Amino acid sequence: MINNKILRKDNIQEILSLSPTQQGLLFKYQMDPKSSEYMEQVVLKIRGDITDKEIERVWHHLISTYDGLRSIYKWEKLSNPVQIVLKEIDLPLYY
Repeated sequence: MINNKILRKDNIQEILSLSPTQQGLLFKYQMDPKSSEYMEQVVLKIRGDITDKEIERVWHHLISTYDGLRSIYKWEKLSNPVQIVLKEIDLPLYY
C-alpha cells in the first residue's frame, strides 16, 4: 500500500495510461492477487570487496535513473488505470 506521503502532488513526475502489456498484467493480478506468476526476483552473487553502503549507493542511483523503478499503479475508483511516475521513492534493500 502506498502511503499519502509518497503520493503527494509535488512528488508526481507524470501520469501515464497503461500500455496493453501493463493492462494485461493488471488483469492477471486482479484475477489472482496472490499469484506469483509474474513475480520476478533477482539474486546476484558479487565477488570481491563491496560494502553495503556501496550497494545502497548504486541502488539509489538506479532508482533515480529509471522511471519504472519509481512507478506505482492505480486502478481502484478509476475508469482507466494509470501508471504514476514519482519523482522520488524509497525502495528498501533487504540483505
